[in-house]
Amino acid sequence: NGDDLDVLAFGGQGIGPTIDGVTNSPTCRRWDTVFRLRRRAGIWSNHWDTIPIPVGSNGSTETTNLVTNAGSFHVHLSNSLGPREGHCACILPQLETDANPSWLRSIRVIIFGGRTGGPMSPSNDLFLFGFATEEIGIIGRPSDIRGAPPEPRFGHSMTSLRHEEHLSVVAGGTGISSSGGTISLSSVHILSRIIDNETCIFHFSWERVSDMPRPRTYHTSFIEDNSNCMYVFGGIAEADDPLNPVDSQWFKLPLFANVANDSQHENDCTSIIEQTPLIGSSAATFSLRSGMMVLCVGGAKSSITSDLGHDAEETLNILTFQSDKDTAQPALSRAPISSIEIVNSGDNSNDNVDLGSCVHHCLVALPMQKDASSSTETVSAIIVGGGVPSFSFGQSYAR
Repeated sequence: NGDDLDVLAFGGQGIGPTIDGVTNSPTCRRWDTVFRLRRRAGIWSNHWDTIPIPVGSNGSTETTNLVTNAGSFHVHLSNSLGPREGHCACILPQLETDANPSWLRSIRVIIFGGRTGGPMSPSNDLFLFGFATEEIGIIGRPSDIRGAPPEPRFGHSMTSLRHEEHLSVVAGGTGISSSGGTISLSSVHILSRIIDNETCIFHFSWERVSDMPRPRTYHTSFIEDNSNCMYVFGGIAEADDPLNPVDSQWFKLPLFANVANDSQHENDCTSIIEQTPLIGSSAATFSLRSGMMVLCVGGAKSSITSDLGHDAEETLNILTFQSDKDTAQPALSRAPISSIEIVNSGDNSNDNVDLGSCVHHCLVALPMQKDASSSTETVSAIIVGGGVPSFSFGQSYAR
């Protein structure tokens, strides 16, 4: 039902969302909770709830076969993700061969990486999340992962691939250098599923593909499905310089190209659009009749090159792709936004929306309600969380 949906949030850093009957402490913390915001019959809940993971207080080493919309996998059950932030999650693409999935297979999420301890504690943990019932969740660590895994990282991007074999792409982020300090990463890794024809059980496999032209952390990215190219924008180049964006250009990176040499790789990584350099913006994609549309929201400017203010046209942009799939070229346009609404603020006294303060948030595309009889297509997205930790003025996080 297009009017009914759940928005899930996994862990994160902050004071936490508004939960019914719970008074949050103003103290910032790192969460290991799975939160859910419901929309039923088109009406959003006024609070988040938590998804219980009943495996036992001390976790479990039990191995089970988790049936997902992306196939069946052996996993070690867990009672939580562990407190973490700076990780990424995406929905697994459905197997095209699964023509009639059951409700239990309808949604499965994969979570990767994140910071689990102090400032220099990146991880390369991989989790699967799903629902045992409508109210109870399951978390599992895949027990069969092959190939060289990505370096532990946080602040990376992770995007779903609509492919029968390849599931998602992980790019960039902050890791640990050989000297023990933090370092921004340029590596790009593909996570795939491979089936054992005898058992019909899948295993995961990592493969490193061509690196990005420059290291970056807290960037935004999306996949253009027809070309299997990743588009990347913004972020910071140096882990120890958190307010200096990489550059002002979106660039296109072919994911499965056979690159013979470095010069060819540089040519393949085409810069396509100039935009104000931003850190921590977020993008969501929509499939329209005329082609593909990408909404890019928020992000912080460099304090070195600009003042602290934001113009609306610099923090709310649309990328459009022509419908010709063979020659699709992106173009930047200003967003014709019809309305912005706070659906769950946790503070009814403040209904102002400042998209310039949206940093490190999540922008989630909502299912489109398509009307074949109308020439108008309306898209919508929800912005969840965000904010910036300030050492001078305390923590600043949105609910």
